Amino acid sequence: MVSLVLVTVLALLLVGCGGGQETPARQADEIAATIDMQPSKPAVNQETVFRVTVTEPKQGEKIEKAQVTLFLEMKEMDHGENRIALTEVEPGVYEGRGMFPMAGAWQAHVRAEKEGQSKSTNVDLKVE
Repeated sequence: MVSLVLVTVLALLLVGCGGGQETPARQADEIAATIDMQPSKPAVNQETVFRVTVTEPKQGEKIEKAQVTLFLEMKEMDHGENRIALTEVEPGVYEGRGMFPMAGAWQAHVRAEKEGQSKSTNVDLKVE
C-alpha cells in the first residue's frame, strides 16, 4: 500500500514539473525540418534570414499552406521568448528574420499549424 502511494505521488510530481513554458517541446518526429541560414554562420546580434523547409517525416512531402513559427531557445540559458513568424515563400518553404542575442548552442523549435493540428520538431543550431 505504501509503495502504491509513493508511486502515485512521484507520478504527480513528474507531471507537474513539465509546465511553465509557453513553447513546449514536442516529439521530434512529428514533422521534419531543415533550416538554412543567411549568413550560414550567424553572428551575435546580426540579422539572420531563416529559410525553413517543413516536410512529413515518413512520406517526405512538403507541408504547404501552414502557419509556421520558429522559436529560438538557448540550450544553457534562458533568454525569454525569441519567436519568429515565418512566411511561405514557395510550397513547403518558409522564411523569416531574427537575431541571436548570444553565442553558443541553440535549439530551434519549429511548429507548423494546419487545419487545427499543430506538429513540431527541434533542430540544433550553433552561433559563434
